[in-house]
Amino acid sequence: MKQLILEAQTRTVVGKKVRKLRQDKLIPAVIYGQKIKAQVLQVPYNQFEKIYQKVGTGSLVNLKIDQSEPIQALIQDVQHDPKTNQIQHLDFYRVKKGEKLKTSVKLNFVGESRLVKEVGAVLVKTLDEVEVECLPQDLPSQIEVDVSGLSDFEDLIKVKDLVVSKTVAILNNPDEVVASVAKPQVEEAPAAPAPIEEVISAEGENPPETKEAS
Repeated sequence: MKQLILEAQTRTVVGKKVRKLRQDKLIPAVIYGQKIKAQVLQVPYNQFEKIYQKVGTGSLVNLKIDQSEPIQALIQDVQHDPKTNQIQHLDFYRVKKGEKLKTSVKLNFVGESRLVKEVGAVLVKTLDEVEVECLPQDLPSQIEVDVSGLSDFEDLIKVKDLVVSKTVAILNNPDEVVASVAKPQVEEAPAAPAPIEEVISAEGENPPETKEAS
């Protein structure tokens, strides 16, 4: 998969002072990994946002810290402000050549079930990502799930049905359901209003007597 270069600088501002960084369109970040000391960073907001919209969490980038050579890093975690949805903090995981990594990969649903198209069935997506283990260079950006084969209400797509490279191991339970189709909900017709005599009787009153013309 194509590697993206993301610039970063060593961060000297910590604690509550990082609010000023965010005002300056910089994202506080940290990078860590096995047997290496964690390092605090700051990343340009606009540059990261463009990359994140393309690849999402769990993807690899070439992180260029200060003037050093780019290093391969996994976008491990992205924290958002619950009110504004603005990115607040980033976690990167440094990966090493030859070292397998575990991360989540998003599922991309393609195709259309005949039942959805013809009878209005509902596509049920039970999973939207799976956990994988592989070498960094083999990490897929996404895994496609073709739902066009769901031609019967008893049909299921399970984890074991997902197609990935032999170099990628999916760690989820193989029998875990990924997608299925459900029968469309039929709305019940509203009940016809009861005759006025029944309504009055139910309320404890008798219907008025009809006088015969004299």
